[in-house]
Amino acid sequence: MTGITTVTDFRMAEQAVGRQGAPLVALIDGLLLRNPSKWRICQNIGGIANLCVIPPDSEGGVDAMVDWDCGPGNMFIDAAMRHYTDGEQEYDRDGEWGKQGTVNQEIVDSFLDSNYYCNLMPPKTTGREDFGDNEAFEIIADCEKLGMSKYDTLATITRISAQNIVKQVRGLLAQRQGFG
Repeated sequence: MTGITTVTDFRMAEQAVGRQGAPLVALIDGLLLRNPSKWRICQNIGGIANLCVIPPDSEGGVDAMVDWDCGPGNMFIDAAMRHYTDGEQEYDRDGEWGKQGTVNQEIVDSFLDSNYYCNLMPPKTTGREDFGDNEAFEIIADCEKLGMSKYDTLATITRISAQNIVKQVRGLLAQRQGFG
């Protein structure tokens, strides 16, 4: 329509050929971080966090790399900031709010233990359909029912993202004994 060559719908096209929907991230990670003899794991934390595992060139390198979406990155954090600031702040700049709070580990564990996607092994892909504002607002509501402050809520939501990333890496390592 614009007369400009446009490339779009990467996620759907990637899924159609059996990949996990973040083709540019994984390809760039692979090309920039590949190594002749060392395994690399690259973690990208955007709205959705994703991992890219790049084998050494001697074991297939970029052609053998695996990438997948871990789950929430900063989507929940951003939703909480919009909630608590009536849309005035889109994100927790430098983690200022989160670092003032105390994590409710029970909420973190409950979410990570019960969330279907966080407990799937790769390959997998996700987006706002699984980790959008509605899911964030459910966690916020759970925190508020317990009388948690906005700072405690931000700290807890941030921990969900961070702890899930650790969970995903540990799952990969367990799945691939002898990795690296």
